Amino acid sequence: LEVAQWSQDEDAQSQYDNLTGAMTGKELGSGNVKVSGKTTGAYSAKADPDDDTKAVAVWRNDTVVFYATGAKNDIQRFYQQFPL
Repeated sequence: LEVAQWSQDEDAQSQYDNLTGAMTGKELGSGNVKVSGKTTGAYSAKADPDDDTKAVAVWRNDTVVFYATGAKNDIQRFYQQFPL
């Protein structure tokens, strides 16, 4: 798990776009991240194209970006814990 925070949400969005743009593999899930009913970011999770037992998830909420890699079941449990 890697986590980074920027001072501007535009910078976090740019990093999110770069990371998700580089992702390949079967989509496991994607959508909006919401806080108190308001959309504050997005997430995307995909299976590793070289190993179907692994996955990657990128999640952004305002100025924070999470990048998680690991076992597919663990990654799916991780991103589903956040408000979607």
